[in-house]
Amino acid sequence: MSDNIICYATYNDLTNAYLVKNILEENGIFSFIENENITTANPFLSNAVGGIRLMINENDIEKAAEILKENFQEDSQQENISEDILEKETNIEIHCPKCNSINTRKEDVSAAAFVISILTLGFPIPFLKRKHHCFDCGNEWK
Repeated sequence: MSDNIICYATYNDLTNAYLVKNILEENGIFSFIENENITTANPFLSNAVGGIRLMINENDIEKAAEILKENFQEDSQQENISEDILEKETNIEIHCPKCNSINTRKEDVSAAAFVISILTLGFPIPFLKRKHHCFDCGNEWK
């Protein structure tokens, strides 16, 4: 058996690299992250240095794969449940009080003010509108 340190995975995002590193270390596998500082300081160099690299012992490859497979299967099941809940919550139909149509939309930002701020200032400033708009009759309400 060898004690070589190898690159187990590469990441573009430091958060994901640390997430996997912490899962492995919780399960007794020593790991460390390479190229963290250079890719954080200058993200354009990430491809040149090979990205953010998660390094582990060569002997721990199979154990690490099993641990990560178990952890990410549990996470994907929880994400599916939360996506179902979100879909049910966001499919609430809002009826227009004037014509009872469901062809409505909640407008949070005034589009005209948003565009004018980009043209005059060079960056967008969202002006909150927080109104509902009916596309059938043109009615607006809060």
